Formats: sequence, C-alpha cells, structure tokens
Amino acid sequence: MDLKLTKEQCFTLTKMLYVATFVCDGFAPDQLYEDMAELQKYVLLSTRDYQRDVGIPCSENLPGEQAYDEELCPIIDRFQHDAFWDHLTDEMVNNELRNQFTLKKFSALSLEEKLILRLPLTEKYENEFEENGVQNLVIQR
Repeated sequence: MDLKLTKEQCFTLTKMLYVATFVCDGFAPDQLYEDMAELQKYVLLSTRDYQRDVGIPCSENLPGEQAYDEELCPIIDRFQHDAFWDHLTDEMVNNELRNQFTLKKFSALSLEEKLILRLPLTEKYENEFEENGVQNLVIQR
C-alpha cells in the first residue's frame, strides 16, 4: 500500500499516533500497545524528513516526543480531566439508581425509561461537581 500525504497531513498523523499511544499506555492489552508503539515508531522513522521540514527536531533514530508536548499535553490533560468527571458522574448516577430500584425492576425498564431516569440525575451531579468539585463528596463506612 502506498499512502501519499502532504507534509501537514504527515505531521497531523504523527500527532494522532502520539496521542493514541499515550492514551493506550497502561490500558490497552500488552500486545495491542506493543503493536501501536511499533506502528508509531515506523511512521515516525518513515516521516523523519517531513518532520524536519515542519520544524520537529529529529535525532537520527526517532523524533523527540518533547516536540509534541507543548501542543498535545494540554489536550491530553483536558481529556483526562473530563474523563474523570464523566466517570465520577456516571458512577454516582448508577449508585443512586441501584438504591432506587431492584436489579429485576431496573432490568425490566426500557432503554428510553432508563435514559429518562438518568438524565436528571446526570444533570444533578454535573452541576454539583461543576460548582463544588468533590468538596461535598462524603465517604460513609
């Protein structure tokens, strides 16, 4: 397969690979992560000349990842931040629904009914976390 990319497309592709590999590091199964890292290395090595042309410092072997840090780290940080709050909200909603319904009763609800129940709870927790963060979160034993 012969893939023709402009220099800008090549640069964008290397950034996408950097983010994907970073996000999957520690979460993807080992073989998948190794395959992704190998593909990233292959693309980076194959596109060294393009990267030099657009100003990414490259060693003889591999472009330095620090070239991406300034632009991509804030994006990754924002992703991690939003993922945390989305996950916490989802867990709080699930916990509240578990307390309101038996598993049998909840399972009998249609998808539409479940979504109708989830929406106000999701809004409640999103508003709470936006206004107060975890300040009002209490862990009971």
